[in-house]
Amino acid sequence: MKGCDEGTGFPKCVTADGFVNVEDGDRKQRNVAHQCWYGKCQLRKKGETDFDFGFFSSFFSGCEDVVPGVEPNDYHACRWAVIDNKRKKYYADSLLDRNAMCQIKGRLEETADEPDISHVDKSLKKLIEKNRLPKPDRVVENIAIHEETPFSLTVDMCSITRTTLDEGYVYKFINKSEGGNEAHLEFKINYTQPYFQGENGIADGMFHYFFPCAAVEGFIKINDTLINVEGVGWFGREFGGVDDQMRIDALGGQTRFSLDVAGYGQILVSDKSGSKSPNSEFDGTLVTSEGKRILTDIRVVLEETWTSLVTFLTYTTAYTIDIPALRMECKIKATFPHQEFNTILAGGYGFYDGCVTGTAVVCGVEHAVHGFVKIKPSIPYHNSDELMRIVSRTVTKKLKLMYPLNTDRKWLSANILGAGKTDAGIDPAVVCDSLFKPVRSIIDRGGKTWRSLILVSCCNTLSGQYFDCSQYIAMAELLHVGSLIIDDVEDHSTTRRGGPCCHVEYGLSTAVNAGSACYFMAPYLAKVHELGPLKANAIYELYFEVLRLGHVGQGLDLYGLDYLMEHVVETGETCALVEALRAIHRYKTGSAAGGICRIACVLCDADDEVADAVEAFGSELGLAFQIVDDALNIKGFTGGLKDLAEDVRDGKITYPIALALGKLDRTDREKMWQTLRRRPLSTEQVSAVIGLLQQTSAVDDCLAEARAVVNRAWEAVDSFLQDSISKCMMHAFCEYLAERTN
Repeated sequence: MKGCDEGTGFPKCVTADGFVNVEDGDRKQRNVAHQCWYGKCQLRKKGETDFDFGFFSSFFSGCEDVVPGVEPNDYHACRWAVIDNKRKKYYADSLLDRNAMCQIKGRLEETADEPDISHVDKSLKKLIEKNRLPKPDRVVENIAIHEETPFSLTVDMCSITRTTLDEGYVYKFINKSEGGNEAHLEFKINYTQPYFQGENGIADGMFHYFFPCAAVEGFIKINDTLINVEGVGWFGREFGGVDDQMRIDALGGQTRFSLDVAGYGQILVSDKSGSKSPNSEFDGTLVTSEGKRILTDIRVVLEETWTSLVTFLTYTTAYTIDIPALRMECKIKATFPHQEFNTILAGGYGFYDGCVTGTAVVCGVEHAVHGFVKIKPSIPYHNSDELMRIVSRTVTKKLKLMYPLNTDRKWLSANILGAGKTDAGIDPAVVCDSLFKPVRSIIDRGGKTWRSLILVSCCNTLSGQYFDCSQYIAMAELLHVGSLIIDDVEDHSTTRRGGPCCHVEYGLSTAVNAGSACYFMAPYLAKVHELGPLKANAIYELYFEVLRLGHVGQGLDLYGLDYLMEHVVETGETCALVEALRAIHRYKTGSAAGGICRIACVLCDADDEVADAVEAFGSELGLAFQIVDDALNIKGFTGGLKDLAEDVRDGKITYPIALALGKLDRTDREKMWQTLRRRPLSTEQVSAVIGLLQQTSAVDDCLAEARAVVNRAWEAVDSFLQDSISKCMMHAFCEYLAERTN
């Protein structure tokens, strides 16, 4: 490790026999790639017993280059949060100095031209080029101030100081956010020597020491409410790392527990192997009034997981920790799931640092447990295609819960029939087979689910706090899947998402009924009726407007554009034809995307100006998606998701054909039109039409127009949305859409 003794692995503030000179340890260690000062604690209101709050703060210092004899270029950051367990709110703040910003820019510059780079990185790079950062990250103008005697470290409005006592120390954290939230907390430590993490303090390429069992006192301020608090916590230091510590989180897969077992002691448990797999090896440190004990052979079972709708990273939120040496079984669970800290400093733009609670049974005696779990997750995606597959899996998992293949009368009454409706004579298995199974045949094959990505990203951009809007996925996806089933019937299609269409597999009548039922199931499963009357009515109006306009678009599509073709063939003028196609796409696809965006605005109480801009953005995104879809129908979809040139086979006038007709001469226009009228076309006739298209640049022109539509839409909505990781996800999908090939 950089800056540590090669023999002992200790930093210079630690002697060979393990004695820590705390004053030296608090000083900024030279020639160390990465170091931090951190505190975390469980808090309760003074005079009360429940730990309603949590707090953590980490001050980072790093070196851009660590070269012996050369003054390093330091960067600093501070990440902190106040956690309201009772109200399930996570108030995060992240400060970066200018040097840290330069580090981020450099990292993105290095990867920007890589072919498989995530569009989220590209989106972030464009944001940083405008000197903007996604919240909660923010750049501070003032350089960090580090005083050695007495120790203090200040990053803008956040600071940590140490006061040395006769037998111990007091570390004071002062953290203030731009939004007015604050924490002023003193960690009082009644002993002089810290403890090492594990046997020698070395884990994950870092050296750790810590002071457990700190008495914490002070106040926090949330939304202008000042709360006097007290509690128990930990203070610690970390040293070491790699030359480019900004990349260390990208390695991922590390879990650490800091637990206070009431009436017993404090336990720190860490993942030795740097992996979050079920076979990870854990060790730990127990600190009691009798001293320290090294713990090995710790077994950790992952019980429950939660997937963030901001980053689509998955974290474990419930654990069973078995420590045979203590005859202890500990069961803990996050106080609420959404305790992800979003920052550009983390791989995947998020990590988990949240409060947990539970019980520990030690030698048959039960103890209350409170503490923290910190998770640096393994990143499941490295480019936009992989990200979209993760989104699809997340959405499909939610839809499977809403549309189960097996259920009982209780679930059926609560989720489908409604209150007061009798279930007499209804067999739940028949309902599943007739309504759910046909729809699941499409859902289970996966899909692009981009409408849901836009919905959840829009909600979490507008809300300010994390918004679990997963139930509203029903309105985006069941509406869409239902329309696909009906469209396939009306278009006489045979293939959908790489398999047979619903009506081919289950019969026409069943497909029509199941597909139509999706329209009515969606708002009910989304539990719109449980919202307040004003909000519910606004969403119902928007939802039925989407249905109404979607059927207008489908009607126009079914009617076809033959009535315009005589003039087009004769004159080569395609303006009216192209405009008619845009209308079909806007009403069939654009109105649904725009409506979903407007529903997000209603859910998040956005004002009318913002809602108008976001709805217009969604509508244009839908138009662009359909233009690309038309183009790819000619080029072919990867994975056989649809039949190659299916639209041409059916004689449909699509966007590339409309553009080609404006470029072909009179003879070829006539030839193309006369061939398309012989629907359905033979393989030879399909080839003839594609041959004419290839004489023009129509397909490429479609893709270029779609990119222009997307770019204009984003430029129009950008200023109405607060910069955030969720907003970067929205922009990333725009970039991905403009370049998609499937």
